[in-house]
Amino acid sequence: MNKKRIGAVVLLSLVPVITHFYLLNRFSLNIPFKDDYRVFIGYINYFINTQGAWNSFLTMFIPDNESHPVLMHLITLGQYKLEGNFNFRHILFFCNLFLLLFSGVFAMYFYRIKEYWNIAIMAFLVFNAFHHEMYFRTDVGTYQLLAFSFAILEIKAIQELSSSEIKQTLNYLAASKNKIGLLINFGEDSL
Repeated sequence: MNKKRIGAVVLLSLVPVITHFYLLNRFSLNIPFKDDYRVFIGYINYFINTQGAWNSFLTMFIPDNESHPVLMHLITLGQYKLEGNFNFRHILFFCNLFLLLFSGVFAMYFYRIKEYWNIAIMAFLVFNAFHHEMYFRTDVGTYQLLAFSFAILEIKAIQELSSSEIKQTLNYLAASKNKIGLLINFGEDSL
């Protein structure tokens, strides 16, 4: 692929990213939505009212419904300690910037192995308007942050997947100790 086409693919990859952050800036608000009050404000109140350093530390491990949002609690406490209050909009931007960083790591990998179209495909998969809850639901943003932190996504564009591609994905999962992996091949007639 020549340099002009590579540049065009990179520019094409920026379209969903720029659109995503434009919509995030345009529609995100600093107000709790749905579970946000319970998940964030309720947790901060519980943390503040807990007596003793050890008990305060243990509050990070309190389950929320069916999950154990330690990372969410750390983000909540970090922002509260840094700013002295809680800003839902700041948390949304933090989580979305993490997705951008995460996608950038994969984009550099695809660039290095010369699979340029995978950069654009990944950008359109990760930063699309169907993830609209990422613009206003802070709890969804932090769960998305956690999901992308513990998942392996491998995108291929070859005629037929062989056992070596599947083994490669399994090796990534084993090396990272992840349990979630997705191998997508856009080179075949159907996904």
